[in-house]
Amino acid sequence: MNSSTRNFWIAVLLLVLTIAASKLTERRIVESLAAPLESIPEAIDGWSILKTETLDTRTLQVLMPTSYLSRIYGKDGRQLGVFVAYYAVQRAGETMHSPKNCLPGSGWEIWRQDVLLALAWLRARTDGPLSLWGLRLGALLALDVAQERRDLASILLWQPVTEGAAYLTGFLRLRLAADMLAAANPAGDTGALRKALADGASLDIAGYTITPALAQALDGVSAAELAAPACPVHWLDLVPQAGRPMAPGRAAAAARLAGNGWTLDTGVVQGPAFWSTQEIAEAPTLLDASAALLLAEAG
Repeated sequence: MNSSTRNFWIAVLLLVLTIAASKLTERRIVESLAAPLESIPEAIDGWSILKTETLDTRTLQVLMPTSYLSRIYGKDGRQLGVFVAYYAVQRAGETMHSPKNCLPGSGWEIWRQDVLLALAWLRARTDGPLSLWGLRLGALLALDVAQERRDLASILLWQPVTEGAAYLTGFLRLRLAADMLAAANPAGDTGALRKALADGASLDIAGYTITPALAQALDGVSAAELAAPACPVHWLDLVPQAGRPMAPGRAAAAARLAGNGWTLDTGVVQGPAFWSTQEIAEAPTLLDASAALLLAEAG
């Protein structure tokens, strides 16, 4: 038997073994629930169910759960989304994924707790300075997190969103525009979309799912209403041409924060609005300015 023939039969053997192994892994033990997911109480520690949600066909095709539960609970004017997916045989949907990639699980409080946990993990391992760095809505999230963490060295903001409600309105306008382009019947205006969210509906917008809980959180967060962080805040905006000043509305928002006692400095650098482009865009001047700020603090 020559070497080429031997290699061929080795490849065939490996293929047969791979197919056999895959068939064996399919024969997994079916795990039954001790009780149906629907038996989870509708009232828990003062939280009462407001609505049970049904996932859309596209999401179900991705998750492929044996059973699932999606509910909105309410307490004292607040809302909380609960999502549980169960797999009797863990093949479909078995890959690990973050709540931020699992559409029904996205939410402001999840992101906030993620950042707080990351900071706690870092603080347990280093005595060095810790800084937060946020882009757009992430900048507002960083400022919100800083309400609980008073040990930060600094906060770096890239083109920060300062009003969650205004940001949500912009997102809702994208939905209205998409409906008009698709010749669908638009919901009317952003007020109608907000009402749909308040009534417990989730909205798919530009590839993201906006849940009622996330919408409520965004409507309630404003940089102007946050306490001044206990550390310096650096605000960097991008402008299309070098030498152009910060937009008047954004300069006024920064001035209000400084007037509220914030230790805040602002700056502008020339570069593209890379967060809104379809192609990869680079902003080397923004990186240079950011590195200079952080290195200056490090001494």
